[in-house]
Amino acid sequence: MCQTSSLLDCIEASVETITVEYPNAIVILAGDFNSLDHAELSSRSMLTAIVNQSTQGTNILDQIFVSYTIYDAVKVVTPTVCSDHRAVIAYPALPTKQDSRTTNIQTLLADTACPILRVRTSCNL
Repeated sequence: MCQTSSLLDCIEASVETITVEYPNAIVILAGDFNSLDHAELSSRSMLTAIVNQSTQGTNILDQIFVSYTIYDAVKVVTPTVCSDHRAVIAYPALPTKQDSRTTNIQTLLADTACPILRVRTSCNL
């Protein structure tokens, strides 16, 4: 339990660091969250969980958390590799004239030469 709490502390601090230093940043956190409480992670980080179908048995273990809605649809599908988890595919939202952040993120995602922002925190897990 202590390690889970430390991980949640680290995620919370990291999201806060990103949003303070880069106010227009869109934060995406994805992976297997087997041992983390999704509601607590959302509450502490202000990120929204967008996967609502089971990914392993009847459980939603694999999740995508976002700070801003940039996906129109999320699908859970059978993986192409050997795994007891299903694969999650998120489809980006189409840009609108009123939403420059969505347009910018799609441009960013489409530009394969664009560096990925990585923020290091002082979390010791």
